[in-house]
Amino acid sequence: MAEIKAALSRAEDGTDEVDQARLLTDLLSLESYRRDMRNFAVGDI
Repeated sequence: MAEIKAALSRAEDGTDEVDQARLLTDLLSLESYRRDMRNFAVGDI
């Protein structure tokens, strides 16, 4: 979580567009992982 907050603060500064893209990718993959784990927990997978 700390690294996401660090990436978010860098992205908000607008210092690096690569960091913004990396943050977006990280957040999307994290959400995908959470969705997969939630589905696994209820037995949908």
